[in-house]
Amino acid sequence: MSTAPATVPDMTSPAAHRAVRYAKFTIGYNVIEGIVAISAGAVAGAVSLIGFGIDSGIEVAAAVVVLMRLLAEIKGGEPDEAKERRALKFIALTFFALAA
Repeated sequence: MSTAPATVPDMTSPAAHRAVRYAKFTIGYNVIEGIVAISAGAVAGAVSLIGFGIDSGIEVAAAVVVLMRLLAEIKGGEPDEAKERRALKFIALTFFALAA
């Protein structure tokens, strides 16, 4: 059985830059979503809506990690694995806190 060599994506392609735009859009959308949800939840006294807004903040943190990784690869540099690991641990802890 032969295995094909792994292909490395072209990080200078239009698709890579489109991925950066999608990541930025996701961050912006989730920031607005979080602000609206937390504000509406505070006005209505709905804990579930406030939790949804907090979840949007967690999604922003995850999207920032993805964006940093994409930008590091587009610039040709190596992403800082230690910083990335700490960021991912922080995101995991925030998910556990939200679940509690």
